[in-house]
Amino acid sequence: MRREKILYVSIDGEPDSDCALVDVAVNSERFVGARALWRAAYISEIVVASASPEAVGLSSIAGLLDPVERSTPHGLHVRLAPPEEADTVLTVPLTPGLMAPVGVVESRRLEPGESVELTPKVGSLALDGEREIELGPRTEVKVRLDPNGPLTINVGQIMREAARRGLLNGAP
Repeated sequence: MRREKILYVSIDGEPDSDCALVDVAVNSERFVGARALWRAAYISEIVVASASPEAVGLSSIAGLLDPVERSTPHGLHVRLAPPEEADTVLTVPLTPGLMAPVGVVESRRLEPGESVELTPKVGSLALDGEREIELGPRTEVKVRLDPNGPLTINVGQIMREAARRGLLNGAP
C-alpha cells in the first residue's frame, strides 16, 4: 500500500467541495462530459498532485516541466496560454497518438497544505478528467494539496513480488 496525495477543491468558500487524485484543470468549455480533455487551447490552468513525463494527458504537461513523483511531497500549478503567446512551448502527448503544442506562461511548485486560487472563468473545472464542475465568471475556486490522501495498492510492486515468488507460474 502507498499513501497518495490528494487535491481538495473548494468552491465559493465551501471547503473540500470535491477532490482529485491526479489533476484539476480549468476548461473554457462548459460541458466536457466523460470525454478526455484533449484540446489544450481550452485549458487555462492545471494543478497536479503527481506528474510524469511519460504520462498521457494533462498531467504530462507538468511532467515535462518538473516531474513530480508520487513519493515527492509537492505538486505543481501551471498556467497555460496559446503557444504564440507563451515563452515556453511543449509538445505534449494529450491522448495516445496525439502530440499537441501547449504554451506555458507560469509553473510553480505547490507545497503540502498550500492552496492556490484559480483564475475565475466561465467554463468547467475538470477533476481527474472524469468529473466536472460548472464555473461562472465569478466562481471562486481554490485547490489545496494534502499529502494524506487515500491508500492505494502498488500494483507494480505486487506483481514483481508475485513473479519473484513464482505465484503466477502454472495453472490454478
